[in-house]
Amino acid sequence: MSDEKSIPSVKFAKFYESSDMKSLSELYTEDCKMMAPGMESTIGRKAVEELFAGMKTNGIAKLDVKTEEFVVNGEYAYEVANFKQLKEDGTCIGTGKYLTVLKKVDGLYYYHADIFNLN
Repeated sequence: MSDEKSIPSVKFAKFYESSDMKSLSELYTEDCKMMAPGMESTIGRKAVEELFAGMKTNGIAKLDVKTEEFVVNGEYAYEVANFKQLKEDGTCIGTGKYLTVLKKVDGLYYYHADIFNLN
């Protein structure tokens, strides 16, 4: 996310696939809010790390993300996307969509609010 044209979901998917949840969580602001389906909202990078580590442990090996819209407006940006949850062999086990709000911190954009749900 070194400039306003960066789409963070590219890094996100790579970190997820390689099980690097620590680096994945660092794409988020320290006080980020995660709103995952079927769960209470959580705040902070540690919660992000735990959520995605749990998904990986439960058999979601990869995320195939297709960004539909990525708009930057000063200190904030947003991303609208669809995703597929894939097993290690590439079999699709779920689909969904998300909306994220990104916040500019020290010149870089980080996920600040993230809400997703399954189709």
